[in-house]
Amino acid sequence: NGVDAVAHHPAVGDERARARAGLGLSPDAVVLATVASLKGAKRIDLFLRAAAPVLQRHEPAHVLLVGDGPDRGTLETLARELGLEGRVTFAGVRDDVANVLRACDVLVLSSRVGTETFPNVVLEAMATGLPVITTDVGSVREMVEDGRSALVVPVEDEAALREAIERLVGDAGLRSAFGARGRAIVDARFRVETMCAARESLFEE
Repeated sequence: NGVDAVAHHPAVGDERARARAGLGLSPDAVVLATVASLKGAKRIDLFLRAAAPVLQRHEPAHVLLVGDGPDRGTLETLARELGLEGRVTFAGVRDDVANVLRACDVLVLSSRVGTETFPNVVLEAMATGLPVITTDVGSVREMVEDGRSALVVPVEDEAALREAIERLVGDAGLRSAFGARGRAIVDARFRVETMCAARESLFEE
């Protein structure tokens, strides 16, 4: 796959501040985002359970859930049960994901096996300069560099996911380094122009 690396670009100027204001996010928050259909296969519940202790230890940290689906009500209830009132934003379906990602600090993909192939949101986050935390699903290891642009954790492993969240929430320098490496990977391998040229070459061959 390829991503529009012009539309999905790291925030410049006041883009980040404006995007945060539009979502009601604090300027100081470390925002962990998921962009997904809110259904069981995405294991958003696992993400919330893993994130809850980290959010309680890091007052500015916040979770942003972008998307909608059959599990929204259940997830809203879970967030309350975990004591995360005011710390989780359900943003619903958005048609400005590129802008939303510029408001965030980390992308989290917590899906279980069999639900992902080559998730475009990972490329979109990398193009935006975000570090990624992802379960080891689909072809994510072909997209990210574990330990350099992302932290890849075992599927269904709440403790490992929590450790990865804690590591990135607590280290702004690491977030910046991972984000820069992710953008470089996109520029080198995953721009939509690169994808189209490769398809054209294949057809010509």
